[in-house]
Amino acid sequence: MQKILPILIVVVFCMALPALSKDYEERRIVVTGSAEIVVPADNVTFSFTTRFESDDIDEAIRNVRGQAETISNDLINLKLTKNNLSTGNFNSGQIHYRKEDRYKEKPEFYASLTIIVDMDNLDLLEPAIVAVSKRRPNDVSNVNYNLKNFEEHKLQALAKALEMAKVKADILAEGSGVKVGKVLYVDENKSSGVSRYTPNPFNSSMQISSESSSGGGSFHQRSAKISASVKLIVGIED
Repeated sequence: MQKILPILIVVVFCMALPALSKDYEERRIVVTGSAEIVVPADNVTFSFTTRFESDDIDEAIRNVRGQAETISNDLINLKLTKNNLSTGNFNSGQIHYRKEDRYKEKPEFYASLTIIVDMDNLDLLEPAIVAVSKRRPNDVSNVNYNLKNFEEHKLQALAKALEMAKVKADILAEGSGVKVGKVLYVDENKSSGVSRYTPNPFNSSMQISSESSSGGGSFHQRSAKISASVKLIVGIED
């Protein structure tokens, strides 16, 4: 009998677990909350490329560097600094012609240099592009609007999503004649994310809208949409 009694206690406890679990399930509220904020871009980048061809590879490289330095000085005169400029790509080598053009008088070597311009003052975008274009580089392209410190903005969206979840829980509780109890569980849903525009080549997953203007001219400021979603489980009290 003494051996049977502990076994009976365990059996009774296990049989009661489903009922306890069901009671727990019935005395809680499960909600989700989502929010989206729109944040104007606070950074812009673009690039320009210079290319020269010559029978002397050293001359081609000198010409490329010379034009890039001239354009860089023009940008510095616009109140940019060397920290706003970086080398994006450099290529040099022998030019390979088609067989029928191989014996024509053509340059044998080439060199090209791409410079990335990164600025926080969006009002300087158009003057900077005009200044670069006046020097006639081979290419001016890849205007991209970006967000700095986007994690801080994401936290704002997350806080709004949590507040929305709490409002939902309060409404459900009030409509059911009960009160919201303590928080049992809260988690950020995987659907949360940042629709952030990023320059090529490292991402194209961010979504951009062009609803706001940068204040005139040919270029328009972009806005990033930042979304967040949370799951909230709270207990209920009579």
